[in-house]
Amino acid sequence: RLPSSLPVSEITGTEGIEFDQFDVIIDALFGSGLTRPAEGVEEAIIGAINRREALVFAVDIPSGLMADTPSSG
Repeated sequence: RLPSSLPVSEITGTEGIEFDQFDVIIDALFGSGLTRPAEGVEEAIIGAINRREALVFAVDIPSGLMADTPSSG
């Protein structure tokens, strides 16, 4: 349902992942379906999202957040 005029980028590696140009990020990577720590490209993307002072909307729960385990952030 997003407008076709929105830019789309494919991330294929861990180098240079930054979201500085975005004020809003939609996190729909894993949600509560992830049962292990993120690795590789996915870990780099989550780190880049967390470094950005943007408004983040998580479709489920934020990626990397373990809903069954208390965490401090």
